[in-house]
Amino acid sequence: MELLQHRYGTVRIPPVAGVLCELLHARMGGFLPILRTELHRLCSEAGFFIDPGIERFILSQADE
Repeated sequence: MELLQHRYGTVRIPPVAGVLCELLHARMGGFLPILRTELHRLCSEAGFFIDPGIERFILSQADE
């Protein structure tokens, strides 16, 4: 995994992109307490589809 240095320190960047990546980065940066809730809101309120395998991967990267 690629490493990113920013004002909060060095973090690992998982190989995902787009909205899910932004939410994951927010979770990893401490700006989002629970990622799972936001993923479910994204699907129910915005009609977003997340493949179950991708969801499991994203949540595993966030330690959820």
